[in-house]
Amino acid sequence: MSQAQPVYVRLTPDEREMLEKLANYLHKLGKIESPTLSDALRVCLHFTVNEILKAIEAERYAK
Repeated sequence: MSQAQPVYVRLTPDEREMLEKLANYLHKLGKIESPTLSDALRVCLHFTVNEILKAIEAERYAK
């Protein structure tokens, strides 16, 4: 795995609160080591990309 690069994201207070809640939830489930915003965002990114790819593949093979 390559070296992680910093990325800066602007969040509204509501978005930050949602992400903090998600981070705590994922940490309690054991999905992330510590309840950080960056770890929660990584999980969201992987999940979202995987779901998009599944949808693309399903559409491709449905034709």
